[in-house]
Amino acid sequence: MKYKLNLSLMALIGSFLCWLVPSSAWAFTSEEDLTVLATGSCGVSLTYTIYSDFSMVISGTGEMKDYVDDELHIDADYFQKITSVVIEDGASSIGQFAFYDFIRMTSLSIPNSVTKIGNAAFYNCVSLTSLDLPSNVTEIGNGAFYGCDALTSIEIPSGVNIISPVLFFNCTGLTSVTIPDGVTEIGNAAFECCSSLITITIPSSVISIGDAAFEWCTSLTSITVEIDIPLEISAATFNNVDKAACTLYVPAGSKSAYESAEVWSEFQNIEEIPGDYVIGDANGDGEVLIGDVIAILNYIVGVTSDNFNEKAADANGDGEILIGDVIAVLNIIVGQ
Repeated sequence: MKYKLNLSLMALIGSFLCWLVPSSAWAFTSEEDLTVLATGSCGVSLTYTIYSDFSMVISGTGEMKDYVDDELHIDADYFQKITSVVIEDGASSIGQFAFYDFIRMTSLSIPNSVTKIGNAAFYNCVSLTSLDLPSNVTEIGNGAFYGCDALTSIEIPSGVNIISPVLFFNCTGLTSVTIPDGVTEIGNAAFECCSSLITITIPSSVISIGDAAFEWCTSLTSITVEIDIPLEISAATFNNVDKAACTLYVPAGSKSAYESAEVWSEFQNIEEIPGDYVIGDANGDGEVLIGDVIAILNYIVGVTSDNFNEKAADANGDGEILIGDVIAVLNIIVGQ
């Protein structure tokens, strides 16, 4: 009985203590419990706070300042110890070199309010393995992710029109990148030395691919180019890509054009992307017959119908619809 009474007494004492001590004392460590190591300004209306667990929180509104010239880091004392960064909603940009050399940062949260990322903003953030870029981002500066060699995949927001020069230079762990429709330029050395990149798709909106854009992408096994007429590119664009092992996929009807284009012709395996039309079926009726010859001749003299398919009509794949396509369609008909 005495033993049972002692247990009851202990339970009663425990309940009494819980009543006396505020509930917050029993809670897990929160932001309020951490020691503030440093605070400061990182924009006209933006401030940063660094806590004792080496997390950083950026609060406020508006643009972040650029860190150039003599001031290279948000905080000169702790920048190489920061492990996580949270940018709260309200910030509209990330400044140039803002997180340069944050070598221990593994976690980063960017709000939808951010629309611009400055040059070299995450230069040499070698511990960053993943990153979700907000859909509202429309501009990413030169070398923003230069040397982020632990980054494995990234999806570029649909509002971005230019893949800036050296954007992913030496991101050696990068295996997957999504380039959205609407991108018009891929800058010089944008993906240079992305030695783990396996596949890439270049959308039809691209009108320019820079020098050494994919140089030393030694693991590439497939490149899909959704552009009908081969772009003029430099010899260094795909330098040190294994053109015997990497398959180049091009739009239906454009294989011969790529096979005869400089640099593109170096790829030994060029295949056409399956299309939703039949080569030579200019009038779109699902067959290649004499009616398609008539449709192409009419097109050449300026007469077209609503169901005329220009891609299918370019039967010889040279990017133009001329008498050579009439001959190509006749050869298809004879060979059927």
